[in-house]
Amino acid sequence: MKPLSQSSVLVTGASGGIGRAIVQLFANAGARVMATDQIVFRGKLPRRCRFVRADLRDEATIRRLIRQTVAAFGGLDILVNNAAVLTPTEPVQRTSLRDLDMLLAVNVRGTFLCCQHAYAHLKKN
Repeated sequence: MKPLSQSSVLVTGASGGIGRAIVQLFANAGARVMATDQIVFRGKLPRRCRFVRADLRDEATIRRLIRQTVAAFGGLDILVNNAAVLTPTEPVQRTSLRDLDMLLAVNVRGTFLCCQHAYAHLKKN
């Protein structure tokens, strides 16, 4: 396994909270980091990091995100599927299908698609 200082990392859900901390930890270790989120990354990006705004509900966007990461860093060594929505927040009897669909689209489908499209690059590296 490569040392982190020679690794390229893709972190989803990177604009705040845990995702932002993950980006900072990898950057501190010297990794090249592609940070992505549907929300714009506010403030200064750590050294050796780039940000791409992306909606993980869209497969074409995920394909493009993986391609951009590989093109920017020459490969992809680590994928951190951190993106998640925290809906629904209502009890099941008051949860709308729209909220459920959002949760499934981001938390399940988006994670699956990121793994699926990153797999060949991760396996190679």
